Amino acid sequence: MKNIKLAALLAACAVSMAGCANPNSTVVTVGETKVSGKALDFYITELMNGGSSFDSYKQQAAENVENMFLMNEVGKALGFTLSEEEQDRVNSSLIRIRQQMGGKKEFDKTVKKYGVSEDFVKELLESSAYESKVMESLGDITPTDDEIKQYFTDNYLRAKHVLITTQDMTTGEEKDKEAAKATAEEVLAKAQAGEDFDALITQYNEDPGMSSNPNGYVFTDGEMVQAFEDKTKELQPGEIGICETDYGYHVIKKLALDETPELFESLFEENKSAATEAAEQAKLNNAVIEKAEEYNIKYEINEDALNNLTSLTTPEPEEE
Repeated sequence: MKNIKLAALLAACAVSMAGCANPNSTVVTVGETKVSGKALDFYITELMNGGSSFDSYKQQAAENVENMFLMNEVGKALGFTLSEEEQDRVNSSLIRIRQQMGGKKEFDKTVKKYGVSEDFVKELLESSAYESKVMESLGDITPTDDEIKQYFTDNYLRAKHVLITTQDMTTGEEKDKEAAKATAEEVLAKAQAGEDFDALITQYNEDPGMSSNPNGYVFTDGEMVQAFEDKTKELQPGEIGICETDYGYHVIKKLALDETPELFESLFEENKSAATEAAEQAKLNNAVIEKAEEYNIKYEINEDALNNLTSLTTPEPEEE
């Protein structure tokens, strides 16, 4: 499970649509609730405004939706219901979402297009209220400093990279992809042969962000493009690999968080606020899972259906 919090997420609703080989296939199941590919697509594109980065968002989105419905189910199993005031807040949030989609008429057209109902949106919104009730019933689950530090160690990655772009970072104009690939492979060969990686960054890198991150990027799930994250996870500290994203080719060197005790403490302090919030959420998630198992609430993500899910807003390939 991942982040269950929805308040900020649903406050920033927007535009578009999606599908898959069979968009009506069930992607997420929680209790008796089944969420289709089209419904998840609605969540990604309309509520997360993630249509342009659909593939990067879909795993996180499936986990978010699973978590929200699981929170509702656990809350109901514990005997909680929403007060009139809480229901009013849900309805107010729903009205804001309609407005952001262009009014009720456009909202109705959009949900119909995805094969979802207004009730689906309301259930997503209700999860925030159920979360508060469940948290209160669980008592103090604040993680200790040691738990936060362990979470940081277990869930954060550090890496430096050399980016060889395949498009102009200012204009978006396509560059010579084959030439970029050849350059990236040259950098990879030099790095694997033992050349100083920082020197290769200075010579070849086209990512301006590296200059302000001299110790490399420190990140956790969902904070980098998926291919970059996946490749970094594949590597052991000190190993070097290559991957391709929409930005271009990345020659990545994975680095240890605890290269020195001083560095670890510095990196931890820089990321402590985010790590604390994530550790709190993880502790809540684990407690909710225990309750779900206690009440025999089944939950599942259909990974095959999720992997095949593609966005209806993905542009058709241009004909030669």
